[in-house]
Amino acid sequence: MLGDDKFFNHLFANLLKFIYKLLILNKKYKFLIGYCNFKRCTHKAQYFCLMELFMARLTVHTPDTAPEKAKERMQAVQKANGFIPNLIGVLANSPNALAFYQEVGKMNSSNSLTAEEVEVVQITAAAHNGCDFCVAGHTKIGTLRLKMPNDVLEALRNRTNIDSNEKYQALAQFTMQLIDKRGAVSDEELAAFKAVGYNDQNVLDVVMGVALATLCNYANNVGKTDINPELADYAPKHG
Repeated sequence: MLGDDKFFNHLFANLLKFIYKLLILNKKYKFLIGYCNFKRCTHKAQYFCLMELFMARLTVHTPDTAPEKAKERMQAVQKANGFIPNLIGVLANSPNALAFYQEVGKMNSSNSLTAEEVEVVQITAAAHNGCDFCVAGHTKIGTLRLKMPNDVLEALRNRTNIDSNEKYQALAQFTMQLIDKRGAVSDEELAAFKAVGYNDQNVLDVVMGVALATLCNYANNVGKTDINPELADYAPKHG
């Protein structure tokens, strides 16, 4: 049936016209019009193009569909947040990955950095790794829970200088250097980080934060995880 052009033309024509109109109205997705050749392709080709672009590539589990070892953790997230971030649904494919995220996340939140500095590392890593989902999630934390200044959050999201806070600037810079150089930062880069007041314990706690971010950022990038409506207001605006 899926090979029958008439079937696709009948079932998806109106839907695709509607999506086409939405793409025109939404600047973020205008580039997809050219990508999917909406004016020239068959409905079937347009359909598969949209599915490739918009559907998550890894299963996003619910507590009902998750592996048994992940169910309790997912239910706890639902109870605590009122919704389940799609990252959790993706990580639930591997109960150990979900456990790593949650348990290391607890340790990361109680390390030698302040709560604001923890978010500096997480937002910086997410932006540097191209993970819009994590940028949105941690921007929400920084905005609502920690009341971080908007200029700081915007600088972190855009990876620009934080002129109002020398320590945050050094921390963000060091985080990106760790990622780019896989930990092999130069003597000068390490010295610059310590010069603003950070110590050896802080260095390793930044490394831990980068390790945690790597799991989340890479999982979302591999899965093309959709951003939940609850986080959408904090997502990066592209284009």
